[in-house]
Amino acid sequence: MLLLLFVLPLFGISQELPLIYASIDSDETQYIDRDKRLQRDIKTLENEIKVLISTGDTTDDVLLDVYYPEVLKYYIKFGKISEEVYFKYLKLTHQISGGVYGIVPDYVSSTLSSQGNNSYDKSNLGDRDARTAWVEGADGYGIGEYIEMVIDDDAVRSFYILNGYQKSIKSWKDNSRVKSFKVYIDNIPICILELEDRMGKQGIPLGTLNDLLPEGFDIWGDALALEMRLEILEVYPGERWKDVCISGFSIYWCYC
Repeated sequence: MLLLLFVLPLFGISQELPLIYASIDSDETQYIDRDKRLQRDIKTLENEIKVLISTGDTTDDVLLDVYYPEVLKYYIKFGKISEEVYFKYLKLTHQISGGVYGIVPDYVSSTLSSQGNNSYDKSNLGDRDARTAWVEGADGYGIGEYIEMVIDDDAVRSFYILNGYQKSIKSWKDNSRVKSFKVYIDNIPICILELEDRMGKQGIPLGTLNDLLPEGFDIWGDALALEMRLEILEVYPGERWKDVCISGFSIYWCYC
């Protein structure tokens, strides 16, 4: 997700709000071949299952503590894992003792209409498939469009964004990406979050964000639900399309 002839104004940026930066994993690169990455990850899972079975630890308790039953049964039957089964596995692994799971926002301000077989619904943000995306449906570059979700688990440790349409390198370059969000907690503007123009996941530094909250607010507070709103403030223009895309939200959680 560059028609650099366009100059985008910084609508609504408040100089009074602190600026924070998304974090980047050291092993992430700017451009990612998503199909190749997916096949690599599936092969890794297949090898893990193969090794576990080869050790002789084939009891249900051992295997099902690690792998969703359908994944194990599919592998035993076919000797491989399909994409469909792999994504079912990703959606359910967090139910064991912690892990990463996709987040579907409670509300988005607009959505681009489906085109052919491609849907741009908010559900794409939580499906763990970087090749799908939510796309805002406003005119222009989507400045002011927003996403809302509730943080209500004190076990949340990290929050990640897949910025842009990461279906392929071409799709990512063709479409616009978020450069900065204005972040609200319970309708209170807290900060400006700056994202890098790259594929791969970027982390919202929740510790820093928590330190910016007014007294009495705490992201990790017991039984406290906080509404987070991410409002598009500035974008990286796409080479072909103005539509702003986001391919995923995920959270890492652990009671540790």
